[in-house]
Amino acid sequence: MGKLSWAAAALAPLAALSALQAAASPMAPHVGRRDTAVSLVLDPSYQQPPFQGWGTSLAWMGVVTGGYPDAIRKQLVSMVFGADGLNLNIARYNVGGGNAPSVADYLRPGGAVPGWWKSPNATYGPSDKDWWDPTNASHWNLAADPNQRWWIDQIKDVVTHWEIFSNSPPWFQTVSGYVSGGFVATDEQIRSDKINDFATYLVKVAEALEAAHGIKVATIEPVNEPNTNYWSTTLTNGVPTGGRQEGCHAGPTMQSNVAIAVKNRLATSSSSAIVSSPDETNPSTFLTDFYGWNNTGAADIGQLHLHSYGTDQRASARDVA
Repeated sequence: MGKLSWAAAALAPLAALSALQAAASPMAPHVGRRDTAVSLVLDPSYQQPPFQGWGTSLAWMGVVTGGYPDAIRKQLVSMVFGADGLNLNIARYNVGGGNAPSVADYLRPGGAVPGWWKSPNATYGPSDKDWWDPTNASHWNLAADPNQRWWIDQIKDVVTHWEIFSNSPPWFQTVSGYVSGGFVATDEQIRSDKINDFATYLVKVAEALEAAHGIKVATIEPVNEPNTNYWSTTLTNGVPTGGRQEGCHAGPTMQSNVAIAVKNRLATSSSSAIVSSPDETNPSTFLTDFYGWNNTGAADIGQLHLHSYGTDQRASARDVA
């Protein structure tokens, strides 16, 4: 393991959208403005590796706004990645899992990120989970997710670092059959018999993105906030009504096993990406994951990912990197 990648919540697209709204209202008031001067003192004795830059996840923002009218979406690109905007240089592509084709959408706008599979039967439901063959070309949809990928083409000349990440495997690689999580939020959600297929799915998407868009994927992150009780699916009369986005629970052992599988699959891949994990919700849970990984899984994770909504144990997370 090497470097620790800190990620904040994806605020950049929200800032750009707010700016777009404000631009349409020239009389918008300055709320909460402060004129008090703040002094910053640099300490040259405290030095760390070079700062790679600023970035954001495309994900839901890309899925929604990639389908906006051309003038609006191009203005958003300029606001977020343009030299006169936020000037971001890092982007993260969200590999969608996707629910079964017969399941009506119940996730929040943008939350249903398209999967890269192609079902041979439009009536397949959550229990139809053993049909997918990763060696069968007809089971793949390599033209999937046009809206998020529209963003890739717009920003690929200014982004210097690309990452891809998954919030959930496709429905047929989950225990519950739904990409919003298990029926019990703390139960393992990745099917243990489909770990290698899940690894193939992620690496194949990385290869396809590199070939189709001329980018280089630096890291593949199989899980996001995995060791939490966030991800669950509630059924009402057999219909999913709970869950706002894709997500799946995976404890430290499962995280290790998935990392090993992805690393093994990358060994025969055209992509030079490395495995990153676990993008936990806070440093404390990150440390629980870190110390729970087996030795092989820990060795196969080339970049540690973490984001936080607080300040607890940040130094401890830094020190284990």
